[in-house]
Amino acid sequence: AVDGEIVVALVDNGFATLKTFYREPGNRVRLQPANDNMEPMYFDADNVKIQGKVSGVIRRFV
Repeated sequence: AVDGEIVVALVDNGFATLKTFYREPGNRVRLQPANDNMEPMYFDADNVKIQGKVSGVIRRFV
């Protein structure tokens, strides 16, 4: 994944999450939530598996 892409990531505890992906120094990855009230998640790059990238959002307005 490229910095700033929204990804579905499987992290070291088997937990899937939807976050913005950033590479950090020292072979680390930061997964940044869209919600500013939540803290970013940091992992060793070897413990993060990208399952997919968000390419679009479909919304239904009623």
